[in-house]
Amino acid sequence: MKLFLIIMIFFHILFQMHCIDLNKLESFGINKNTFYVNDILIYFNRAFLAIPRSTCQNNISHPTLVELPWKDNVILKSRMQLPIEGQMWADCKELQNAVSLAKEGVKSKLWILDQGNQFCPAKVMMYSMLHNRFIENELIDLAEVDRNRLNSLVVENGTKIGDHRAFIGSVGENELLVCYLKNLKCVRAQLLQNSLQTSLKPINGDFLTINKGDSVMFFTSKDSLEVYSLDIQAIPEELQAEPSDNLTILVKYRGNKLGMSSGLMVDSQNGLLYYLTRDNVIVRWNTAKPLQAEYHDVLLQSSTLLPYVSRLFPDLQGNIFALVNMWDPDNCLANEEQGNETLERTLRIVKYNWMLDKYLIE
Repeated sequence: MKLFLIIMIFFHILFQMHCIDLNKLESFGINKNTFYVNDILIYFNRAFLAIPRSTCQNNISHPTLVELPWKDNVILKSRMQLPIEGQMWADCKELQNAVSLAKEGVKSKLWILDQGNQFCPAKVMMYSMLHNRFIENELIDLAEVDRNRLNSLVVENGTKIGDHRAFIGSVGENELLVCYLKNLKCVRAQLLQNSLQTSLKPINGDFLTINKGDSVMFFTSKDSLEVYSLDIQAIPEELQAEPSDNLTILVKYRGNKLGMSSGLMVDSQNGLLYYLTRDNVIVRWNTAKPLQAEYHDVLLQSSTLLPYVSRLFPDLQGNIFALVNMWDPDNCLANEEQGNETLERTLRIVKYNWMLDKYLIE
């Protein structure tokens, strides 16, 4: 059995394509073997990486937002990547600590959750992927938000040209930040649990994901087992003339995960994927069923391939990848020599077959 697993892992590595060229990080002064990346967004043949400066071995003198070629797109030729300007450390008008990335609809707007630092408060900035620059007047100040747990920003789905809402979790217990991108303003919403639930525990949304097929958002915390969902249609679509201080959203408790987790993503077949940190395994729960072990599928388990997964993300073809790091950001190793130069940082977990309209496990 052990020999079979070793052979399977070998072929998994053999047929994996290196989708990003980490050697290009050296031109930014970043050690490709030890850097920690928190999030990634794919835009045609371009990959944008959020590399928090205050995490693990990341250096404050290095950029926190980096663009690299995404080589899995064989149709478009990779373009030459230049350093992204506007990231001076301790200059509060510029990007400080990128932790989460989200694209707005069909626009070329990249919204970035900036965790801030000891000098600068948190904020949300917008980078134009068309003009390759930050748009100075499109910024949301989050000075009133506790920045310490900020980790995830998502933008509602939809192909409309109009304006969208963004959502930020872990801004306080039982709170969600609803941001109206057109107005560049955010409103705190209180997350209200059904009083009939047997156990009412504080809610923190370290990981958020929105189902592309409907308006359901799932969220969970990195240090608790509970999974919750809410309907974003229950949230006002437009910013009210006089925003209410008591905006409340009813959330639904869906059950407990199989363990503590990171990464969270809903696929096009209504499956919720997450990474179990203790077992180094990515699992998929069928959301049409109760959140129980028998309704989970194991997609990949390997301490070698998956030492830690910070995000699960799709490419433009619908394939699902894991964003892999050497360490949990809360338990980094200090010795750079322990980095792994052979670790595949963007590992394809499942391949989407358009003709069959189904996922194929790698």
